[in-house]
Amino acid sequence: MLNAVTLSLAAMLAVGPGKPAPRADDPNPNADPTSFVLIENDRHVPVEMFVETPEGERSLGVAAENAVTPMRIDAVVTSLHEVSFTLDPLDEPVEATGLVRLEPGKGVAIKIPKRW
Repeated sequence: MLNAVTLSLAAMLAVGPGKPAPRADDPNPNADPTSFVLIENDRHVPVEMFVETPEGERSLGVAAENAVTPMRIDAVVTSLHEVSFTLDPLDEPVEATGLVRLEPGKGVAIKIPKRW
């Protein structure tokens, strides 16, 4: 695990036409079972993002170079409550975040700083 990758919690709301209708017995009818990760990639190369699960790695997608890219984490992964992310920058060493706490309907932000 490299300390070049920094984490910070960010509250992000899930709204949109694909959101399921709330159940009548749900104590929090606005809760979304998914989470989000917001990748701020300050590098000049794209970074493929993976989330570690008990079954292995799952690709979340590719964070564009010098951009902020949102990625959705499905309810199955969110239900694990703590996961780690693996970052695979093009032509650079693979890095990992360590354990990150996930909460339904909320997200995390990962900043990938420039490499000198």
